[in-house]
Amino acid sequence: GAILDAALDEFAARGFAAARLDDVARRAGVAKGTIYLYFADKEALFQELIRSSLVPVMTRLTTVPPDSRRAA
Repeated sequence: GAILDAALDEFAARGFAAARLDDVARRAGVAKGTIYLYFADKEALFQELIRSSLVPVMTRLTTVPPDSRRAA
């Protein structure tokens, strides 16, 4: 969680191309090697960030709510 939060901050601040895993690690308060225990590279970290952050939002946005006007 801390790594993904730090990655979000870093990617938002610098963009994908300029973001560095060293800076993500610093923001997360972990060693850079710790990131590599969970993610193969910066792209894998970014993909997981998108998957964990945006997919739930997109699911909520595309889910049709039950019609509350119908009587049960």
